[in-house]
Amino acid sequence: MTQPRSILEDPVRPAPVVVPDPTRPPEAACPRCGASLRGDQDWCLNCGTAVTTRVATASGWRTPVAIVATVLAIALVGLIAAFLAVSNDPDKVAQAPPSASQQAVPTTPPPATPTPEPDPITPDTIPPATGGDQPQAPGDEPPSAGGGATAVSAWPSGKTAWTVVMLSSPGRAGANKKAKELESGGTEVGVLKSDEFKSLRGGYYVVFSGQFKTQSAAQDALTGLRSRAPQAYVRRVTPR
Repeated sequence: MTQPRSILEDPVRPAPVVVPDPTRPPEAACPRCGASLRGDQDWCLNCGTAVTTRVATASGWRTPVAIVATVLAIALVGLIAAFLAVSNDPDKVAQAPPSASQQAVPTTPPPATPTPEPDPITPDTIPPATGGDQPQAPGDEPPSAGGGATAVSAWPSGKTAWTVVMLSSPGRAGANKKAKELESGGTEVGVLKSDEFKSLRGGYYVVFSGQFKTQSAAQDALTGLRSRAPQAYVRRVTPR
C-alpha cells in the first residue's frame, strides 16, 4: 500500500513570470479613473481627463491692465512735458481774448455832437429846396427880413448864436441865388459874409437859416432842413 505524500514532500512550483512583449507598446492608464488607454490616446474616453495633452489656462487680467496703464502713464508724461515747454516759451503764449464787457456794444449810443463840415460847398452839390416851414425853437429868432420882398436878409449886427449853414459859396451871386430858391420853397434864410465872423472860415458867402440860443435847438432845426439841403450842418456864428 502506497503511503500518501506529505505536503512538505511536494516540490514548490514557482509562479509563472509574465514577460512583456517588446514589440507591443505598454498600456497606459488614466491617472484619474484608472481606465486603460491606448498608446496614441490623448484623452480618457471614460472620464474625459487629458492624459498627454496640456490644457492651456486663460491668462489673467492683470497683465493687459498693467500694459494699458503703462501706455497711459507714458502718454500723460509726454503731454505734461509738451505743456511745460509751451508755457515756458513767451513767444508761444497767446494773449487772452478781451472780456465780454470790453466787447459789448451799447445798443443805444448817446447823441453825439455833429462834426463841423468844411465851409466851402459848391452850389451844384445842393439840390433845389422843396416847400415847408422851418421849425423854430421857443425863444429863437428867424432871420430878419429887410430890404424889400426880393432882398435877402443879413445876419443881425453884433449877435452871437447858433445857425444852420445851408450853403457856402465863394461868390455872392451863387449864395443869393440859392437863398432865393430856398425862400421860394418856404424856408426862411439869409446870407452873411464869413470874413466878418471869427468863428467862420473867410472867403465865403454863407446861406444860413435861423439864429438859435443853443446848439440842440439848431440841431433840431437841422433835422427838418435836411430834405432841402442834404449837406447842411450846425455852426456857431460869432462876430469879430
